[in-house]
Amino acid sequence: MKSHYEVQCEHCEKMTSFRIDDVARLDADIDDEVSAAKSEVAVEFEGMVEPDELLDKLQDLSSAIRAGDRIEAEHLLDKLASEIGSEATEYVQRGRFSMRAVA
Repeated sequence: MKSHYEVQCEHCEKMTSFRIDDVARLDADIDDEVSAAKSEVAVEFEGMVEPDELLDKLQDLSSAIRAGDRIEAEHLLDKLASEIGSEATEYVQRGRFSMRAVA
């Protein structure tokens, strides 16, 4: 961690230099902010699909398609798309209702 910082005032543009030791509890505040940022990142990536899980789900989807089980294939495709994210769900819906789709 840095021990020396420089900050520029937004209003007067004056530069101020200080060390962590100059400000009481600054090191603890920095640690708290870092911990909070790590938590935010963890929440952002929560629910993302692991590559190995994705491969298993693709295999299940492929099996349902091969078996001709349209209902199961649609269910697995919807489930997979929702785990990937809203953009994937949108693409699945577009594909499902496109003019190229044959019932």
